[in-house]
Amino acid sequence: MSVDIGLITGIVVIGIILIGVIGNVLTLVVIISYHPLRDVTGMFLANLAVADLLQSTFGMPLIAVSAFRRQWIFGETLCTISGLTNSLFCIASVLTLTAISVDRWLTIVFPLKYRAWLTVVRVRIVLAYIWLQALTIAFLPVLGWSRFIHVAF
Repeated sequence: MSVDIGLITGIVVIGIILIGVIGNVLTLVVIISYHPLRDVTGMFLANLAVADLLQSTFGMPLIAVSAFRRQWIFGETLCTISGLTNSLFCIASVLTLTAISVDRWLTIVFPLKYRAWLTVVRVRIVLAYIWLQALTIAFLPVLGWSRFIHVAF
């Protein structure tokens, strides 16, 4: 029995896109509407939701189309842009998860010093650093260090 991997991959990616958009929009709505979540940890969670929402809306649709077509049909320029956005949003997401882990570790290990150490200003600096580092790493192939390539399914 022959299974069309491109079709299955495309359907799975569309499912991930839908779940990612709905879940992250709902997460942002809850963080914005529920004032106790507007703290340091909420800022990290909101940043994670934004990175994942951007990945779902900008990074993944071209992948879904390519999976259905079983080839990249968008040209070299869009391949570079797609590679850059996918890298940017994934790196930002992973770095945010790392920051959340450090935030939780500080809360547990240093509960009395936590509020003095992690202020809103410091968290904003950390979030700016996360996006700056993600952008720097994602941009390296555009500047000639390594490259983005598309592969056939």
